[in-house]
Amino acid sequence: VPRRNDTHHPTLPSFREEPAPGCRGIFEAPAPYAGTNRIRFDGFAGATGISGRSRRPPQGTRPILGCQSAIATPTLAKLAPVSTRSLPVFRVDAFTRQRFCGNPAVVVLDADALSTSAMRMLANELHAGDTAFVLKPDGADHDLKLRFFSPARELPFVGHATLAAHYVLGIEAAPRPLRVRQRTGAGIIEVEVRGAGDGRTIAMTLAPPVLGKVLDERDKSRVLDAFALSPADLDPACPLQIALKGSSRLMIGLQTARQLDGLHPDLGALKRLSANIGADGYFIFARQGAPGDCHTEARMFCPAIGIDEDPVSGNAHGMLGVYLLEHRLLPLSATGAAFTGLQGRVLGRPGRVHVELAITGRQVTSVTISGAAVLVYRTTVEI
Repeated sequence: VPRRNDTHHPTLPSFREEPAPGCRGIFEAPAPYAGTNRIRFDGFAGATGISGRSRRPPQGTRPILGCQSAIATPTLAKLAPVSTRSLPVFRVDAFTRQRFCGNPAVVVLDADALSTSAMRMLANELHAGDTAFVLKPDGADHDLKLRFFSPARELPFVGHATLAAHYVLGIEAAPRPLRVRQRTGAGIIEVEVRGAGDGRTIAMTLAPPVLGKVLDERDKSRVLDAFALSPADLDPACPLQIALKGSSRLMIGLQTARQLDGLHPDLGALKRLSANIGADGYFIFARQGAPGDCHTEARMFCPAIGIDEDPVSGNAHGMLGVYLLEHRLLPLSATGAAFTGLQGRVLGRPGRVHVELAITGRQVTSVTISGAAVLVYRTTVEI
């Protein structure tokens, strides 16, 4: 009896099943009496009647897998060859130089032939946080395109996956300019490679995030309940406010970094609240108690987009920079402001995000997010 290839998978097919006329989703198989009489098929057995009823099915036909009119032949079915192509796949840890720290992302090169559904299924199959698919440009205003998928849905922009993608391009692609224009669902951004070799960092410059509403007391109380926090746990200088850049995050400031260690939020409640308050995730941070080289330490929870806790987020740190500047919580020079944020320590995956804010007057004109990266492994996927 023909068997499925052991490598069969719904998103990574290695063969095609050929349905018999009148049936769907099955493949041809020999009649039960062709080759053995010790296997039971839907109540029929071989000529000796070892199992099932004693009668035999009509020659050449029998029920298969619950289908009433399948054609069965005494020879093994011939599986039609399937055309496959190999896609290079890389696992990268972003915002760190230490493997198994920072935020993991998967990068898929040469993804132009993949449909949206194929990208979604592959991202879900890999299930390694966020996945970036690198595509050729489709216009003169950019040099490449990136599409991002979480295990749950497509996202307009993902900072750490952008960093991972350009780190991979720096080691796999032909020599390329140090500055390129990248198109995403959130618009076109400039990406710069700074330094060389293992010491290089990737910097992404984008339009500033937008600050949204400050939560009213009712919504604030519901969020605090989901985190098992009280108003006394909050930094009084930090209102609960939504920031938006492609996706949206609720900024929540705590009194000290030590409070981050004890957070055990109700993820189900946070997921339900996301739709009500208009925030895809919750970026909870503290200014006091952060390591000496960092201005803040943070954690981030995004159950509404399929990520219970994100180890390190570049995009959210860009939002945080605009938020801190708006509330006069960031040192300001004549040309701008800068800070470094730590995230992921509680998860055992610490990473550092450097944020630069370009300012004219008190107006933020651009945000640059930068960090290091390290390759964990590379492989290929047949699809």
